[in-house]
Amino acid sequence: MQIAKMILYNEFGKKRELSFKLGSLNIITGKSKSGKSAVGEIIEYCLGSNKCNIADGVIREKVSWYGLLLQFDQFQLFIARKNPGENKSDLFYFREGENVAIPSLDEIRPNANLDAILEKLGSLSNIRENHYTDSSNQINKSVKSNFTAALKFCFQDQDEIAAKNILFHNQAQPFVQNTIKDTLPYFLGASTEDAAILIRKKKSLQKQLKKLQAEYEEYRGISNYSPSLVNNLIEEAQDVGLLDKTQVKKLKDNNNRTEIIKTLSSLNTNNLTEYMGDERLLSLQKEIAHQQDILSRYNSRIQEVEIYQKNFQNFHDELGYKSSRLKSIGLFKSLNFRTNYCPFCSNKLSNPLPNLDEMKKSLLELNDSIEKVDLEQPKLDAYLMDLKEKRNETRSNISTLRLRINDAYDQQKYALKNRDIYLQQSKVLGRISLWLESQHAEKDKIDFSGKINDLGREIDMIDSKLNESFNKDQVEYALSKIQANMNNWTQTLDLEYENSTYRFDLNKMTVIVDKDRPIPLSQLGSGANWLGVHLITYFAFQKFFIQHNRPVPAFLFLDQPSQVYFPVTMRELQPGSEDYKAVENIYAFINNRVNEENGKLQVIVVDHACLQNKIFDESVIENWHKIDDNLIPSDWLE
Repeated sequence: MQIAKMILYNEFGKKRELSFKLGSLNIITGKSKSGKSAVGEIIEYCLGSNKCNIADGVIREKVSWYGLLLQFDQFQLFIARKNPGENKSDLFYFREGENVAIPSLDEIRPNANLDAILEKLGSLSNIRENHYTDSSNQINKSVKSNFTAALKFCFQDQDEIAAKNILFHNQAQPFVQNTIKDTLPYFLGASTEDAAILIRKKKSLQKQLKKLQAEYEEYRGISNYSPSLVNNLIEEAQDVGLLDKTQVKKLKDNNNRTEIIKTLSSLNTNNLTEYMGDERLLSLQKEIAHQQDILSRYNSRIQEVEIYQKNFQNFHDELGYKSSRLKSIGLFKSLNFRTNYCPFCSNKLSNPLPNLDEMKKSLLELNDSIEKVDLEQPKLDAYLMDLKEKRNETRSNISTLRLRINDAYDQQKYALKNRDIYLQQSKVLGRISLWLESQHAEKDKIDFSGKINDLGREIDMIDSKLNESFNKDQVEYALSKIQANMNNWTQTLDLEYENSTYRFDLNKMTVIVDKDRPIPLSQLGSGANWLGVHLITYFAFQKFFIQHNRPVPAFLFLDQPSQVYFPVTMRELQPGSEDYKAVENIYAFINNRVNEENGKLQVIVVDHACLQNKIFDESVIENWHKIDDNLIPSDWLE
């Protein structure tokens, strides 16, 4: 399987098509934030990814449907998947045939879901459908898991292609590493299609067996009617308050098995002591913090008013002093003097006094100010008194809350004690319940031995089938072929320890270098070595899959292999420099691996790099370094 086209549809029916060359190296080069990495995410999403990893932004906002045209030998399959809301969409559309025409948006109507598409892709990839029903009656189909697992050999995201701690796509995600390990023997041709299903079923049965054996050991310890055991249960029930002294004395005096079972059977969750939480205490603590904040604001306001009142009083006293002096000479009563006469001796003046009107005006304003001050003083006193009353009320509220909090602490201690009792009662009640189950009639007893034996026989049968379907020699043969190709290429990429042996370790799921000691990938130095190991491993696996006609899609998607050398901007890419030559060597290596397969392998690379050589120029299918050149057309943004 290879990818012929990728098609994006916007809500108005416009299409954006990217055509890929089959069996060739395809390079999309471009600036940052042009949508390069989204190409791989879209391909993976259309091929049945369980979630959409396409980043939020213009692509998710402007695209309505994502589509792929896939090539299977002489057969084509078109798949479109609806743009999801928050996570994923299970709405798919597909059409198939020898030559499939790309549909318009109006023609796309959902006709499949995720399960149906995975089954279709698995079937066309020649992965035979298998299934088994586990204990929870859930059907697991190998066609789904195997096709999804096969894609782990086809993708290297930007944060994976030069990683030192992981080798395969999504290997760090939960359960993915085990899935790859379980299914890899099948892809290497060392086991039948049923092997992965049998391995998963065996693991499920082993978990059931372990749980059943633990239950049996506990059951066996209390299954017999032992007076000492029963007395212990009765005493434990008394200690935690499930039984009172009168009940216990009656049970021990009579020692009647029927009565004991009846009494203990009456105990249930209704007998448990109620546990009270600390929500009330938290509420009180929040309220007292709020009241303390209010008190602080009142204190600040009262302080401000008192300072103002002191300054106001000083002003009032000063006015009063000046007023009393003027009143003592009766000046306020003599303000109607004539301007040509002296206001003190009443003699006529040869020259009128200057600004006499202003003096008269100032004296009147002084009198008016004194009257206003006398009017405002009572209002200020009343406002201050109101603030102090509210402050006292708040202090009272805080005192009350403190008493309530102290009470709540006492109740919390009681509640914690109740919680401990509750837990103790629950444990005792559980042991009593288990013992009561063991006292049921023989026909109702759990047949632990029978179930354990049945599970053991079923696991043995699976082991037998696995031995028949699993060819250890084939695994060793496949890994030796992969290892040989890896080591043939170490010198081409100038890897560290190039004269030592590089091998893939199936158990550890990483690459090991055998020098004077085994050195895992994680302990190799430099990003250039990590990148090189990823490349030789992925191409070695793909070469084996192609040569042995294994059901793995024959394409590789590589995201930014040059980032090890040029992680920031293209301005650092200087033709003729050592790093530039290293990137040229990487692309020459990739191109040579593609050419060796004579059209059977397709490689799609997205990269910031834009080399100036023949191999790179002939392989570029899209160049997004110009401002308006992106995955999403500029007219879609209008």
